[in-house]
Amino acid sequence: MNLKEILGNYYFTPQRFIGNLVDIPAVVLIYHRVAHLDNDQQMLAVKPDNFFRQIEYLVKNYNVLTIQEFDFLVNKKKQFPKNSILITFDDGYADNATNALPILESLNAQGLFFITTSNIDTKIEMWWDKLDNVFFTGKRLPGELSISINNRIYKFNTSTEKDKLTTYKTLHPLIKFNKKNIRDSITQKLFEWASIVDGNREEYRMLSSEELLSMDKSPSAIIGAHTHTHSPLSILSYDEQVDEVKRSKEILENLLSHPINYFSYPFGNRKDYNQNSLEVCKYIGFNFVCANFYFQVHRWTNKFELPRALVRDWEFDFFKMQVNKFFKY
Repeated sequence: MNLKEILGNYYFTPQRFIGNLVDIPAVVLIYHRVAHLDNDQQMLAVKPDNFFRQIEYLVKNYNVLTIQEFDFLVNKKKQFPKNSILITFDDGYADNATNALPILESLNAQGLFFITTSNIDTKIEMWWDKLDNVFFTGKRLPGELSISINNRIYKFNTSTEKDKLTTYKTLHPLIKFNKKNIRDSITQKLFEWASIVDGNREEYRMLSSEELLSMDKSPSAIIGAHTHTHSPLSILSYDEQVDEVKRSKEILENLLSHPINYFSYPFGNRKDYNQNSLEVCKYIGFNFVCANFYFQVHRWTNKFELPRALVRDWEFDFFKMQVNKFFKY
């Protein structure tokens, strides 16, 4: 354990330890993808066999709640049963239907799937997957990059693998905190610079309407909203946030013919949404809303920014250790 981890545990442990004495916590897990990917710079994918082992372990050793059970406990501010876990997914990749859901069904577990709606029924990739495609799929790139973002020129050396990685890590936040039209313009410039045709790769597509309708019929899937364009809500005005959130909710409701009661913030760290976002979700009337910063859920936790624990494609023993820690620290 390094110094940062030691100091972090001393800083957080007393608060959580005391909280856990007063109130039994629940832990909400966040997944994104269940797939074999050659390139996954954001570490969003868990391999199907690993995902099966993870969920099997949770079902056997923890109290995996249904969404309805969790909803009741959160809204009634009731005590959680010991070792309660909720399984959630963000974004709405097609492998949620083809890979994740059958595993959940086979283990009699349920997941809450938050869906970004703009790319339903298309093969258009999310911008971060396009960025990966430019820098990490083995294509020979020019040795330098000069690109204008929000009227500022950025210059990068891209001659080595290390330089490409540095460029990628710098560009990611620069692209992220923009509206969709600007993000699309930037990624298109990058494709032109790299002489890459946007191929809309099958393994990176989002869910189709047909797949969503099929998922919605399964007892192992509950559908929630995740905005229309997956923009950080913090960069939008109050009215723009209302449009982003309501639009995704209404698209899903029109498709599935029932209310959509749950929402998660795109990206979900505290800098990715703001007080307006909480007010928008209250106004729209969601039963609860998930964020993406680590903490436990207690009876006093704000139901419009529930914390979650992000799961990676960890070695199985490490996964078990992490889940145990989620309930302690």
